[in-house]
Amino acid sequence: LALSKYNPSSEGDQPLRELVARTTGRAIVLVPGQVEDDASVRLGCAGIRTNSELLELVRAARPEAFILYKPHPDVVSKNRRGALAGATVRLADHIETRATLPACLAVCSEVHTLTSLVGFEALLRGLSVFTYGQPFYSSWGLTTDRVPVERRTRRLELDELVAGTLLRYPVYYSFRAEAFVTAEDIVFELERDRQQLRALPAHAPRVLRQAERLGRWLREVLGAR
Repeated sequence: LALSKYNPSSEGDQPLRELVARTTGRAIVLVPGQVEDDASVRLGCAGIRTNSELLELVRAARPEAFILYKPHPDVVSKNRRGALAGATVRLADHIETRATLPACLAVCSEVHTLTSLVGFEALLRGLSVFTYGQPFYSSWGLTTDRVPVERRTRRLELDELVAGTLLRYPVYYSFRAEAFVTAEDIVFELERDRQQLRALPAHAPRVLRQAERLGRWLREVLGAR
């Protein structure tokens, strides 16, 4: 279904595919930007805590690769911290602000990230993931980690990580059903919403995206009454 943390309009996906089609003989590496004052970056990173530092390390590690940098939507809309500093912008071969995250993941072979959930989504798609912070999915034997979490001594299969993250730990509630539901039920609801409602593009202003989310939530709550 190609669902993701963000599910904006896919209008910008085709230009990315055409760009990648012209890139031959180079590995494509996705670097997702993050909000630099987010708790996962402030508390989950050691040594480096900025997108610019991450991009510098990735370019040094993959000098011949085609680096696709995708800034965080809240940074694109200039509502949060995380813009690349100065000349760091030139370390990326392409900065993608319009294509969806699933489209970006579909064209790359590696993901390099601080702590972004994009790394987890990449694991679900069978991609190689390199972490530079300490996200929840690192140090279980599924990722290559610059800063390992020493207390995580178990080795997990991907299915075990997915089960703990998406099935065993969370609780899902559906306003439409007025009941607790399964993860599969929520997936079906997300797909239904995507088909019925026209999503905003990834580069839309944050206030519009927040209003869209509030509107969807209100429709679910009121529709359940």
